[in-house]
Amino acid sequence: MVNAKVKRTKKNDSEIEQMTGISREVHECRNGQINEQPTGKLRASKDNDMIYVDEAVPTGREWHLQNDFAASYHQPTLGCVRALINSILDCVIFCVDFPVPNIKFVSENDDKTSSSEVICNRYTGELVVDLPIIGTANWGASGSLDHVHKDMKPHEKYGANYKHIAKGMDIHYYDNRPLPVILAEPLGGKKAKYVSPENDPNDPKYIQQQPKKETESSKDQQSEENEEAEK
Repeated sequence: MVNAKVKRTKKNDSEIEQMTGISREVHECRNGQINEQPTGKLRASKDNDMIYVDEAVPTGREWHLQNDFAASYHQPTLGCVRALINSILDCVIFCVDFPVPNIKFVSENDDKTSSSEVICNRYTGELVVDLPIIGTANWGASGSLDHVHKDMKPHEKYGANYKHIAKGMDIHYYDNRPLPVILAEPLGGKKAKYVSPENDPNDPKYIQQQPKKETESSKDQQSEENEEAEK
């Protein structure tokens, strides 16, 4: 897990809270209060490739894919400035591809006043859980003054020392667990550098954990054994 450095500021916590209305504790624990994770894998909608649907939710909870510019703060080694440049070049230069490795999804919560956010690697589909580039829960609509004061300003002043990934998941939740793959169709290819070997189709651990396919002969043998047991 990458350690997050709290951003230095001349203002103390009391002054920041007075300015934003958000205390350090509320800011750093926001994910544990309101951030939710997809329960299944996200698949692009047939009608809109910027809207993804959670396959495990009967009602089809929608997660909105953000453009690369909006994901600039969530990149591993590029740095924010370079990530911004990459995303701008990707938008304005025809036939040139500069995608950032991590993509960002946002989904409105049931309370209609907050939204959940997840970051995943576009090549492996794995959830990103490293500080300070994890997804963070949002209060207020993106770009609104409410969002600026409650989300962006506290992040700028307090830093990114978040205590949770999401509800029921502290920041160390995946230290000893394989990362979940939350993207139904990751891009794969040479740029697919899996954090968890268990997710890598080319790794022996992946092969070991896959359920064995039943052959016709094994099915017949199982059927005979069941018949014998019933006699």
